[in-house]
Amino acid sequence: MNGRAVGKNLMGMLWEMERMIPVPPTRHRDVGTALGWSMDVRLDAYPGSLRIARKIAATAALTAGATRMAAFELETALGEALTNAFLHAYGGDPRGRIVIRFEFVDGGLRVTVRDGGRTLHAIPPIPKEVTPGLESGRGLFLMSRLMDDVEVIHPDRRGRGTAIRMTKRLSAN
Repeated sequence: MNGRAVGKNLMGMLWEMERMIPVPPTRHRDVGTALGWSMDVRLDAYPGSLRIARKIAATAALTAGATRMAAFELETALGEALTNAFLHAYGGDPRGRIVIRFEFVDGGLRVTVRDGGRTLHAIPPIPKEVTPGLESGRGLFLMSRLMDDVEVIHPDRRGRGTAIRMTKRLSAN
């Protein structure tokens, strides 16, 4: 798919997202519980696709009334989760599939990133601090600092894949 086709598809998706939201863009503290929808985005673990998913998340958050800072934090945390799936689940293979679920619930945006790649044998704890020289754990640490809630789960009943579920509150409550 060339760049023009990707841009046209992205604009169509963003336009569709705006139509789904029942309220006009508001400020951060005014969102409340008026929102209540979900959307799944399925994509290849190709770096260009991951960039598009981050922009979808930021646009959805801004449209729902998040501040620019909250949207940036969400976009950055999602980028870390997607990078984890690309590198750790699929070993950098862009043919892997990732499913991102966006859910507006209780005045916030919950994002779940699921992969079908290598399964974690043990769910890692979310680090409370970063130890210099460690080769892993920085992404989970960063996600935990940018989001209100982060958890690592096994999504598949057959024991395949991993998921990261993150929540960002968009209301002042």
